[in-house]
Amino acid sequence: MSPTVFALVVLAAFIHAFWNILLKRVQGGLSFTWFVSILQTVVFSPWIAWVIYTGKPTLGPLEWLFIAGSAVIHIAYYYFLQWGYRIGDISLVYPIARGSGPILSSLAAIIFLGERPGLFGILGIVAIGIGIFCLTAGTRKSGRVGVEGAVVAGLLTGLSIAAYTVWDKYAVSSVHVSPVLLDLLANPLLALLLMPMVWHQRNDIKRYWALNRAELFGVTLANPISYILILSVMTVAPVSQIAPMREISTLIGAFIGGRLFAEERLGSRLAAASVIVIGVLAVAHG
Repeated sequence: MSPTVFALVVLAAFIHAFWNILLKRVQGGLSFTWFVSILQTVVFSPWIAWVIYTGKPTLGPLEWLFIAGSAVIHIAYYYFLQWGYRIGDISLVYPIARGSGPILSSLAAIIFLGERPGLFGILGIVAIGIGIFCLTAGTRKSGRVGVEGAVVAGLLTGLSIAAYTVWDKYAVSSVHVSPVLLDLLANPLLALLLMPMVWHQRNDIKRYWALNRAELFGVTLANPISYILILSVMTVAPVSQIAPMREISTLIGAFIGGRLFAEERLGSRLAAASVIVIGVLAVAHG
């Protein structure tokens, strides 16, 4: 992995942790996701127009199929992630989601994309699994309502991460969809697909605008930037390295979010998150 790719992945990790902390603070649902997708469509429309005008990219049925597929997978991702944040701590949900995603995406890349990690990569995958096990240990004895549900939400979020990572990797590297267009053109499709699901929650929009305007625009800007950085480096580096490496945000989000929200068992969760990060680094060098 080149120093430039490494630096871009680390930058994306910090930005990703930042917008997840904002998402936790709002504790919204799919109506928040719908509002953000509308704002992103408006805010980033000049960038979309510029990429189309200057790059003259092909946007045929195959390209739109992958853009639409990415939008559908991301709906599941946002649903499970926000469900976890509503019922659980960010220092629990975030590391589980970000840690389980690399295991699944790396395995999928090995099986379906023919990638072959070395010894360090295999040991790293094992370390990530151990870290997740340590995070979930003791949840049954905690006595807190919603803890087990938060673990399930984190794992389902990780499954969604694995799905969109492999899907989007194939889109940008094999189908040659522009990383910018893959992410940003999915927003209007996502908003359209979410409309029937959130129409009965439309009154939430006024509340978000009145009380959570900073979080709205923070997520609107930071979310696509962090992912477009990842999609861009995926065009030149294997997903079995990039997907785990970006999960350094696990430790960043768990530490800052846990301290910000004064969450319990933060020390042991940070220790488990550190094991996940060690595994991530091993996979990245494997």
